[in-house]
Amino acid sequence: MVASNITNHTFNLSWTAATDNVHTASYEVYQDGVLIGTVSENVYTVTNLAATTDYSFTVIAKDSAGNESEPSAPLLVETLGPFSLSASEIGGGSIVLTWQAPEGVAGISRYVLYKDGSLVGTVQGSMNYRVLGLTPDTSYTFSVTAVEVSENVISESVPLVVSTANEVKPMMVKTGIDHYVILKDDGTVWSWGLNESGQLGDNTMTSSMGPVQVMGLSDVVDVAAGTSFTLALKQNGTVWAWGSNSSGKLGDGSSVSSPLPVQVAGLTGIIAISAGATHALALKQDGTVWAWGGNTDGQLGNNSSTSSLTAVQVVGLSDVTRISAGNNISVAVKRDGTVWEWGIIGYSYDISPVYSSKLPVQVMNLSGVVDIAVGFNSELTSAFKRNIYVVAVKQDGTVWAWGYNGNGQLGDSTTVYRSVPVQVAGLSDITEVAAGEVHAVALKQDGTVWSWGYNGEGELGNGTTINSTSPVQVSNVENATGIAVGSKHSVVMQRDGVVKVWGENTSGELGISVDPMQADGLKGFAAITAGLHHVLGIKQDGTVRAWGENADGQLGNGSTVDSDVPVSVSNLTGVVDLAGGQAHSLAVKQDGTVWVWGGGVPGVLGIGATATSTVPVQVTGLSSGKDVAAGAYHSLVLRSDGTVWAWGQNTSGQLGDGTTTDRITPVQVSGLTGVIAIAAGHDHSLALKSDGTIWAWGNNAFGQLGDGTTTNRVAPVQVSGITSVTAIAAGASHSMAIGPYSAVWTWGDNAYGQLGNGTTTGSMVPIENNVDFSAKNIFAGAFSRSSFAYVQDFNAKYNLMAWGENRSGQLMNGSHFTTEFPETARKANIGTRQADIKLGISADFTLLMKGTTGAVQGWGNNDRGQMGDGAFYQTIPVVVDIE
Repeated sequence: MVASNITNHTFNLSWTAATDNVHTASYEVYQDGVLIGTVSENVYTVTNLAATTDYSFTVIAKDSAGNESEPSAPLLVETLGPFSLSASEIGGGSIVLTWQAPEGVAGISRYVLYKDGSLVGTVQGSMNYRVLGLTPDTSYTFSVTAVEVSENVISESVPLVVSTANEVKPMMVKTGIDHYVILKDDGTVWSWGLNESGQLGDNTMTSSMGPVQVMGLSDVVDVAAGTSFTLALKQNGTVWAWGSNSSGKLGDGSSVSSPLPVQVAGLTGIIAISAGATHALALKQDGTVWAWGGNTDGQLGNNSSTSSLTAVQVVGLSDVTRISAGNNISVAVKRDGTVWEWGIIGYSYDISPVYSSKLPVQVMNLSGVVDIAVGFNSELTSAFKRNIYVVAVKQDGTVWAWGYNGNGQLGDSTTVYRSVPVQVAGLSDITEVAAGEVHAVALKQDGTVWSWGYNGEGELGNGTTINSTSPVQVSNVENATGIAVGSKHSVVMQRDGVVKVWGENTSGELGISVDPMQADGLKGFAAITAGLHHVLGIKQDGTVRAWGENADGQLGNGSTVDSDVPVSVSNLTGVVDLAGGQAHSLAVKQDGTVWVWGGGVPGVLGIGATATSTVPVQVTGLSSGKDVAAGAYHSLVLRSDGTVWAWGQNTSGQLGDGTTTDRITPVQVSGLTGVIAIAAGHDHSLALKSDGTIWAWGNNAFGQLGDGTTTNRVAPVQVSGITSVTAIAAGASHSMAIGPYSAVWTWGDNAYGQLGNGTTTGSMVPIENNVDFSAKNIFAGAFSRSSFAYVQDFNAKYNLMAWGENRSGQLMNGSHFTTEFPETARKANIGTRQADIKLGISADFTLLMKGTTGAVQGWGNNDRGQMGDGAFYQTIPVVVDIE
C-alpha cells in the first residue's frame, strides 16, 4: 500500500490488486484495526483525520462468497501539521493575513478565512487577505482552511491571535494633478484638494483643503487619482470611480460626471488600478489588463483610437503584474520582468510628430522590472505630449528611466533625452517609484525618500529650489512606507501613519491649512491693490511695500527678483493711491505728483519710449494727481480739477483720446470733466462724474462699456440706464456700480457668473444683481473674473459678498467652486461692526485689508509669492492633519 496527497485531515490510500484470488469482489479498509470502509476498487480516500497524528492502515480482500485474504502489511501514515498563518500591516481597522501553501497538498481550489469562528472571506489564487471592519484596540482569533473543489476541507492553519492598533490610520495615499486621496486601514476613503468635477466624492463640487470622506464607499483595498477623477478598488474585486467623466473615464457606460462613486461596468476580479489624464487601467487576477476612457493616441491598447465608455481588454497582453497610466500613455510590467507600453511612446521635444502605438510594444534593453511609474501632468497639448518619461525599479533595487529629460527627471546627471532606459545615478535598494510632471521620487528599503528633477516649487523636498539631475534625499522624512507624486507636489506616508507633503501649493493643494495666509510683515497698511502677479500696499506712514512677481521691476526695489515677502519700494514716501498693471505699477503722492515703475512694453510707463524701470520715476508734465488706475498696459490719472489723463497701449481705444494710437506720455481723455472716480479693466476704462453718471471707453467686446452695443469706443460714452451712482469698479471684461438705493449693478462678460445675477449670460447694459443688502463699496480688478461687494444688512451688520470665478479659492468662501450668486466670503471673518475694508484683486488671488490695524490676508494662487507670507511653495515636507 501507498499513501498520497497527505494533508492534516485526509490522504489517498491505494494498493495493488490481490493476485491470490482472481474473484475479488471487495476490499475492507482498516484504520488502527477498526473497519472504516469497503470499496470495490483498489483506492480509498481517508478523511476526518487529526493533524500531526500517526495511523496504521491495513486492507483485506474478499470474494463474492465472503472468503478473506490475509491482511496486507500495515502502512504507517503521519498526517501533516497545520500550516502557519501570520499578520502584517496591523492597523486599527484592518490587518493583512498571509500564509504559505500547505506542503505536499494538491487540489486546493480556495482558502476560507475565519474571524473568531465566523466566516470573513474566501481567496482564490492568492495567499494573503486584508481583513477589514475591525475595531481598534481589540483582540481577534483568525484561522484559514484550504478547501478542494469538492468542498472538502483538506488543510487548516494554526489559529492566530492578533490585537489591532489603538486607532485607525492611513495606509495608502495617492495624488492626482490637484487633489489627494487617502485610504485608511478601515477601508474608508478620504480626499482633499480641488473638486470642480466632484473628484473628492463627497457629493459636492466644493473644494476642500482638509480631508473629507468619500460617501458610500467601504471595504476598499486600493485607490488611484487621475486628472479630476478618482478610482477605488474594493475587496470584492470591483472598481468604483467618481469625478470628471470626460471621454468616459469613469467607465460606467456614460459620459456624465459624478460627485459620488459609480461602479465601473463589467469589471470583476481586479487586483490593481491606475488613473491617467483621460483614461484608466485595471489589472485582473488572470494577468490581463483592461482600459477605458480617452483613446486619441491608442492608450487603451485595443488597436483603435476610439474612446470607450466601458472597459476593453488590452490586446495581446497577459501575465501582467504592474500597471501605470499617464498622459495618453500606458505601461505594464509582465511576470518575466519585461516592460510593455502603448499610447504615446515617443517622448522627446525633438520627435515630431509624437510616435504612438495602438498596441503594446516591448521596451528594449530592460528586464527584471518589479515597479513602474509614468511622468504625469494635466496638459494635453502637443508640446506636453512629448514631455513624457518613465521610471522603473528593477529586482536588484536599481532604478532606470527613459524619455524626456529637460529638467533632469531621468536622474542620470544629464538633461539629455533618452530613447532607451538609463540607470538613475547612485540609487540602490529601491522598492517603489513615483513620477510627477517634471520630477521623480523613490522609496528605499530603509524608509528614506529620494527625489530628482525640477525643483522650482520645492518638489524635491530638500529645502531648496535648485533642480537636481541626480537623486537628493528628501528632508524630514523617516520610516516611509508609501509615496505619491502630483504635478509639482509630493506626498509620503510614514510607518506611524503620519502623512507629509511638499512642493507647489499655489491653490492650497497641499492641504496644510484651511485658513487664509498671513505673515507678520503684512500689518500696518492703509491701502492695498494688485497687478497681475504682484501686490502693492501703502503703509500707514505713506511708504510703499510690494511683493510677488518682479520680472520687469514692478516691485520697485531696484531688482528683478521675485519676492514672497514685502519689500520696500525705493525712495517713495507720502503716497496716497496706488495701482498695478500687468507688469507695471504707479502711485500718486500727497503733493499730486505721479510716479511709475516696472514696464513690460515701451511706453507703458508714460515717460517716453522707456520700457522698464526697476525704481520709481516721476511722470513729467502731470501734476495735481488725485487717484490712479491701471489696466493691463494702460494707466489712468484723475486730477483734482476733475479731468482724466491716460497713457500706454490704446489698441481698443482705452486711452479715450479719440484715437487708437498708443501714447508714451499722458494725454487727456476727451470731453471728460467733473470726474470724481476712475477704474480700469484689462483694456477698458470707466469714470464716475459728480452728477452720478458713468462714462466708459475702450474694449467693448462683451458689452463692458454698458452702452447697449459691443462696439469699441475711442472716446467716452455714457453708460445706459443708470444714474445716481456712488461707486464704480472694473473687472477684466465686466463693470460694476453702486446705484440708487445702494444696489449693486453689473454689466459685460458673465462667463464665470461675475455679474452675480444667477446666470452666465452677459449683458450690454447695467442690470441689478442679486446682492440683497445695502452696498457700501464694490471691488473688482483689471484681471479678475470675480466680483465683491461690501454690504450692510438690515441689522446694520457688515459683511463681504463674493461671486464669479473661484478656481484658486479667491472668493474667500472656503471652496474652489465658481458661483453665479453672491455668497458670503465667510473665510474673510468680517467683523459685524467692521468700519472699512480694502481689497487687492487679480485673476486668481485676493488680498484683504480690514480695520484700523491694517493687517493683510490673502487667498488663492501663490505661485509668485502674492500672499507675501514667504511660501511660494513648501520646500521641506510638513505634516497634513488627516483626522
